[in-house]
Amino acid sequence: MLTVPVRLSLFCLLLLSLTACKSKLEKKDLTLEEMQQGDGGKYTPVLPDAAATPVYLQRNGTDMHLNIYYPEGHMEGDSAPCIVFFFGGGFINVSPEQFAEQCRHYSSKGYVAIAADYRVISRNQCTAVESYMDAKSAVRYIRANAPALGIAPNHLVVSGGSAGGGLALMCAMEVTGYNNPGDDTTISCRPDAIVAFNPVVDMEEHTFRIRKFDGAAAALSPLRHIASTH
Repeated sequence: MLTVPVRLSLFCLLLLSLTACKSKLEKKDLTLEEMQQGDGGKYTPVLPDAAATPVYLQRNGTDMHLNIYYPEGHMEGDSAPCIVFFFGGGFINVSPEQFAEQCRHYSSKGYVAIAADYRVISRNQCTAVESYMDAKSAVRYIRANAPALGIAPNHLVVSGGSAGGGLALMCAMEVTGYNNPGDDTTISCRPDAIVAFNPVVDMEEHTFRIRKFDGAAAALSPLRHIASTH
């Protein structure tokens, strides 16, 4: 049988846990405008050890880069499989640097590995819809420029963590619309394979998440697009 002090201690721990959870939820329950004015965090759009950093998209005076890591001995004219990573951060912040180590690892295994930048809510005063549009643009750019980049266009893996994992799944959906101006939509943004780390799959799960998509949460929720062809 638990003594009174032990029961009291357990009660206090439970109360602290509930308070922490409530505080966490309250912290997340922001308006879109508040998220857009938030802290963008540490941001390294161009990684110093990447072999190439082409700009795949220019929007509102901002360049979006692909940080490319090549396998040792990779030569012009080679055609290697590719894996592209989209960082997490709730569509609000974080940086391509999040997947730099994974890029180094996969390039050592013979892949062309890419850490992609994309617009996020706090840095670019946009919505998560723009994050999705940029992910599609990145995949299309890689496919369109595959020979010059030394990539096999039909051996493209899209990966990412949390929000980035959600973007990987969303690329597979190929939802009509939601494209950046100038995108060649005849080029598929659907990856040949997906490696998703704890991806966001339900964009309607929380009120604050719905706000990030500014009316498009249902249309862009991977959970609503599960089909035998995916």
